[in-house]
This record gives sequence, C-alpha cells and structure tokens, in this order.
Amino acid sequence: MSEIVYLNGSLIPRSQARISALDYGFLYGFGLFETMRAYGGQVFRLDSHLNR
Repeated sequence: MSEIVYLNGSLIPRSQARISALDYGFLYGFGLFETMRAYGGQVFRLDSHLNR
C-alpha cells in the first residue's frame, strides 16, 4: 500500500507530492502538528475532537 498525503486540498500518492522551493511555509518553517491519544486502535473522544 502506497503512502497517501494531503496537499492543496487533495489526497495524493506521496510520490506525486511536490512543494515549491518558494513556498512560504517551506521557507519560514511554518507548520501545524496535531496529536491524538488512541487506546486499542481507537482515537480517544474522536467525536468531541471533530466537533471542535
């Protein structure tokens, strides 16, 4: 199974992902990271998280 990434509003194969060297986030290190706790393969309080 190939890895899938989200880029510019679409899910695409990782091998097709391209980011411009002049991309503002790339140039200045902007990013957003999120973590979620999971137990037994289920995300804890997923519904509450998605409703936010």
